[in-house]
Amino acid sequence: VEEIVDTNKDFVTTLKDHINPIMKKKDKYMNNFYYIAPLYHLAFKSLNKALFIDVSDLEFQSDIRELYDKFSTLESSDAVMMLGLDLSPHYYEYLKSYLSQHPGSAVGQPGRFQGFNTGVVLYRFDRMRDSLTYNKYLDPTEVNAILKKYGYPISLAEQDLFTNIGFEHPELFEILPCQYNTQVSLQYLREPNAEKFMSYHHCDEKRNIKVFHHNGCGPTVENCGHKINLDKSLYEQAEIISYHIDIQDFWKTMASSHSGDWRWLNEK
Repeated sequence: VEEIVDTNKDFVTTLKDHINPIMKKKDKYMNNFYYIAPLYHLAFKSLNKALFIDVSDLEFQSDIRELYDKFSTLESSDAVMMLGLDLSPHYYEYLKSYLSQHPGSAVGQPGRFQGFNTGVVLYRFDRMRDSLTYNKYLDPTEVNAILKKYGYPISLAEQDLFTNIGFEHPELFEILPCQYNTQVSLQYLREPNAEKFMSYHHCDEKRNIKVFHHNGCGPTVENCGHKINLDKSLYEQAEIISYHIDIQDFWKTMASSHSGDWRWLNEK
């Protein structure tokens, strides 16, 4: 990790200067690991492309080769990477100040500009190296400018930077079909955005999903602790239970990975 950081220490330092203050003590996103992705092309000079996936919370329903073959889609564009949309109103929430000053803006709204999710990313390192536009945003001055422009603190590391660059230069990013990064988090299925949640969240029928992404809280609203009175059908539409894993054990495992308490395994 530190060897990659060394390719542009000032960039990493500047990006981390914008971390949400409430996260600066114990949050995992304080680790340098989460800020090196924009520098991969400088570190892996012998590689022209690579597929990166989250290691702990993806469930594949198809051969990973099918995902890798999506590189062929990049051949017909000038994009430097392919990644999926964030299937929640997360960025809408964070961009409220910006949107109040720029009514009518498409950023943060459902669709192409609702923000990215970096759980699955296909990188074209050769194009990242060649793109003057992309590399401009590795300069601390430009990092400060684009983060200040959209007015929200870093909470999801490189994902936030890629999202902001995507607002400015959508041509740099090809959108990965949602079936290859179907996030199941129901964190934002609550007021004040519950009614618009599905506009961001819906992807496809369960049988067509290729990769489930078990991010955030879920897979039911009860797991998120939401206490709002809405039509039950809204919840039923949003809840996606994946195929093969014991979902209760999955969330216990996720909790234990943070707490270090694995006593529940002795009770099985």
